[in-house]
Amino acid sequence: MHNALLRSYLRAQSQKLFPNATFAFCLVYFLPIQGYRVMRFLGIAVLRTKRNVYHNLIKQKR
Repeated sequence: MHNALLRSYLRAQSQKLFPNATFAFCLVYFLPIQGYRVMRFLGIAVLRTKRNVYHNLIKQKR
């Protein structure tokens, strides 16, 4: 919802201003947030798989 409002606002502004400036602003503003989400998701997935492999190794040793 928040992003949709921001995008519609930016779209209205881009008709007044240069589209390139708005596009650059979108990239600078949205990419770090999405990148952080992706990196966090990947980190959690890697940790889960490592933990699962570790537990499986312990089970095999027993």
